Amino acid sequence: MTYDGKCYHRKYLKLIIFFVSDKILFNKITLTLSFEMKFYIISLLFIVSIFCCFLSACHSKVSTDRPKTYPCTIKVTKGGNTVEGAMVLLTRTSQHNNWAVSGITNSEGIAVIHTSYTNFTEPGSPEGMFKVTINKTLPPYIDSTPENVLNAMSYEERLNHETKIMMEARKRPPIIPSKYSNLAQTPLIIEVKSDSSSEVVFDVEQ
Repeated sequence: MTYDGKCYHRKYLKLIIFFVSDKILFNKITLTLSFEMKFYIISLLFIVSIFCCFLSACHSKVSTDRPKTYPCTIKVTKGGNTVEGAMVLLTRTSQHNNWAVSGITNSEGIAVIHTSYTNFTEPGSPEGMFKVTINKTLPPYIDSTPENVLNAMSYEERLNHETKIMMEARKRPPIIPSKYSNLAQTPLIIEVKSDSSSEVVFDVEQ
């Protein structure tokens, strides 16, 4: 059963309008209340009705903005070897959209692309030309220095040691060359067509 937020918002709004407009019903319910309390209730109901109208309009706008998607897979390799756990992001070349078109590579280096927004996730990608960026985070740098050696260091020696480790970690080359993770520099482009599945292999060797 699908929840239709737009339908429920309109039902609440109609109920509020009926309650306020029916003077007999309203007077019976609020008979023992002071004028100030009645004014407060009417004001509160008015604010709630405005909020329902806003939610209904937003729901309608988001629903009609849902794009039609088509199957799309991207395989990422580096020097012929598959890359697992890489984030693949597609960005339109011609216009901006609020959708996130992306996927993460599996053990075979294949990312099955999905299109996501606040209220939906659809398999595939919208039709059109996209720039492709690929990124993979480096694993944490592990200090192999024995614990007893670290404990024997003075405060200054430990500080210098940790600074050296930090500098070594920063010198590590990225798993994916930086130009492929930069939208302005990436040379990777894919065209998603409505009449066929899009399957592309990108090698990100430097």
